[in-house]
Amino acid sequence: MYKLHWRKSVSRSLLDECARADKLLRDAILEAMAEVEEILHDEPEFAGESRDPGKRFLIVKPLSITYKIDHRSRTVLVVDVRIHRKR
Repeated sequence: MYKLHWRKSVSRSLLDECARADKLLRDAILEAMAEVEEILHDEPEFAGESRDPGKRFLIVKPLSITYKIDHRSRTVLVVDVRIHRKR
């Protein structure tokens, strides 16, 4: 099992977005965050796609997540999150 950490700037950005979002989007963001936590907790190296050296990319709508894995300390660091709104 891996411990998941969200970079502080990412956490702040998500909190700001949730504060501005309508209920439907806010609920979708919170559900996606919970799903991301579950996915990355167990086998982060098999989730998403490999990107730049040492980074992986995962989409759980409406979020896209970039993260790094530290196998020695068994931690995952979420380094970037983007929210995709329906148009």
